[in-house]
Amino acid sequence: MRVPFSKRVAFIASAVSIALFLLAVYFFKQPRVLAVNEVPLAFWAWRTNAPGETDVRKAFAATDAKALFLRAGQMDFENGTLQRIRPVSGALPAIVDLHLVYNATRTFLRQLETLEPKTIAETITRTYQSDLLRASQDQAQTIGLQLDFDVPSRLLPRYAEIIAALRALLPPNTTLSITGLPTWAYTKEIKDVLAGVDFWIPQCYGMKFPDHLTKEIPISSPQEVAQTISRIRQLDKPFYAGLSAYSYAILYAKDGALVELRGDLDPAWAANNSDLELVESRDFSAPSSHASEKRYVYHAKSDVVLDGLILHAGEWLVFDLPSAETLRASARAVRENAGENLLGICVFRLPVAKDETVLSLGEMVAALSDQDCLAKTELSARSVGKNQLQVRLENKGTANARLGEDALTIEMKIPPGGLKESPKTDGIASYETLCRFPGADLSLPCSQRRASELRFVARSWKPESKAVIQLRCNEICPKQIAVTVTTRVNDGRIVKEELTALIQNHGE
Repeated sequence: MRVPFSKRVAFIASAVSIALFLLAVYFFKQPRVLAVNEVPLAFWAWRTNAPGETDVRKAFAATDAKALFLRAGQMDFENGTLQRIRPVSGALPAIVDLHLVYNATRTFLRQLETLEPKTIAETITRTYQSDLLRASQDQAQTIGLQLDFDVPSRLLPRYAEIIAALRALLPPNTTLSITGLPTWAYTKEIKDVLAGVDFWIPQCYGMKFPDHLTKEIPISSPQEVAQTISRIRQLDKPFYAGLSAYSYAILYAKDGALVELRGDLDPAWAANNSDLELVESRDFSAPSSHASEKRYVYHAKSDVVLDGLILHAGEWLVFDLPSAETLRASARAVRENAGENLLGICVFRLPVAKDETVLSLGEMVAALSDQDCLAKTELSARSVGKNQLQVRLENKGTANARLGEDALTIEMKIPPGGLKESPKTDGIASYETLCRFPGADLSLPCSQRRASELRFVARSWKPESKAVIQLRCNEICPKQIAVTVTTRVNDGRIVKEELTALIQNHGE
């Protein structure tokens, strides 16, 4: 017996509806939330010099990281020649699984449509083979090649051709990966690109850039990370989630127009420069204010040079600083939305000695472990001569202070009138002498001759920061020092510590 046409149509429509429903459930259902210990960690290293073995060992031991993605140079096209420029210098790390990363100059990207994919692939392969020989001499374990080409979405088909040609030329055991822009995930061409690689690392940061002073755009936010990762999951391709832990400074003209961007400027230099006035210090807008990057705006009161950056009077210097809470919330967003194709989290960038533009290693460890940062100050004091004391404080915790006049406050009790001359300090922005008058609830400013309390202020207080105070006593110095340390942590907490230290004799 034949089924009536109308019933057949209804049956087919019902089947299609069920299929679409099941497909939607597959792609849009909330995935299982991954535990912290289920998500491996990796780092990008992005400097002109290869990181030293000490820095690599320290970071990898603290985080149990598994891989390092090392920028090995840039592909460039100049005067008809396609070549690698700015190769990384120094010995390649020999103690980690190493992926060599090649990014692209703007000149090269502008020629992407005219250059033959095979020609590009051959140049990259020759460069990689040369670096493999160098890595072998350094006893480095190189296991993969990564392309970091910020290709416009319309050129993704050409990018797919380049990757396919490159794959055919590489040794069979080479792991091939790419970084990716979040916008690519919303194109149909991305699947052809991803078909040629083993995995990719979408960068969940730097999606927009504030090209005017009035534009307040953070490098990253946990909300954007969650949205990006949810979309990436639907592509059903193994991936690392690329998260940011770096800062930058932007110089704007008097009228707010963009002048220059610097990614290597120590925020503490600006905080401690008297020619720069801090006019704004706050979180970027976010539902959870503490899980936000920090925005600091300085106004140049006069012409000033800051580590080679020339500021004229009236210009503006804006810092976008990461916070441990932002990285923590972003990592949590990854674990909640990534699903089973997640290979890990890759942090930009590896913390190394003397790089003050990234989160400290302690901050990263706390954030990626989903823990609060710890505010902890170590106090010591010793005699350094007749009636002279040296008091040292060090940030031994993982908490970073908010930049500004009240980042760190040190209140020190002394015998009334016991200070012979003004203290000498290092790492301290200012100090004042105070007295506690009868019946008064608070200590008030008074002369050095009468002072019974000293208050010191630092404008920055990162992990491993140090402050040194040298005192000359009027008569015999005390046998111990007592201080109250107040840290205004950049996650909104105010932490007070009551500390005492016995005075060590000179030479102990």
